[in-house]
Amino acid sequence: PRTEHVLALMAIRDRDLNIQQMIELSIRLCQGLDFLHQNNITHRDVKPENFLFSRDLKQVKIVDFGLSKSSASWRTRWIKEGGGTRRYMSPEQLAKRSLDARSDIFSLGLTLYEFLTGRHPCSGNDANEIMRQIRSSKYKFDPPSRYNPEIPSALDRIVLKALRRQPEHRYQSVTEMLLDMARIAESRI
Repeated sequence: PRTEHVLALMAIRDRDLNIQQMIELSIRLCQGLDFLHQNNITHRDVKPENFLFSRDLKQVKIVDFGLSKSSASWRTRWIKEGGGTRRYMSPEQLAKRSLDARSDIFSLGLTLYEFLTGRHPCSGNDANEIMRQIRSSKYKFDPPSRYNPEIPSALDRIVLKALRRQPEHRYQSVTEMLLDMARIAESRI
């Protein structure tokens, strides 16, 4: 039998998941992206529309690999990158600089923020204003718990670390992020 999937976007819009379910799904999102990175693939278009959940919430599928790049070849590793969905791009992707897995981590941070709160962390009214806010250190991202008080402070710290504008200051791998997420899940059991 075929397992039906729903867009992560629907989970964001419908807001019918409790915090434990959101943490478990966030871990599954991280596991999927970590699998790609462990296989030297940078997705380059991480956003809610590119994650599908099974209706029982036990499986996550990542879709739309049209912009993905393998970092296995030195030729592709240093290509200046374009493409993607601007409101979910990392600062380095918006600046058309070389990308690696840490760019996906920033985009994952934006996606998790929206998944947990129902809103994008930038308050801009249009794509250009959102891009300026993503790139500017003058714009501070509010902790997700400001918009969803059920979010534990440890999860705030994880999402905000993923959203650090300098790649060297955010998580260096999704594996690191998963370790922190696992600690939250264990503490809530």
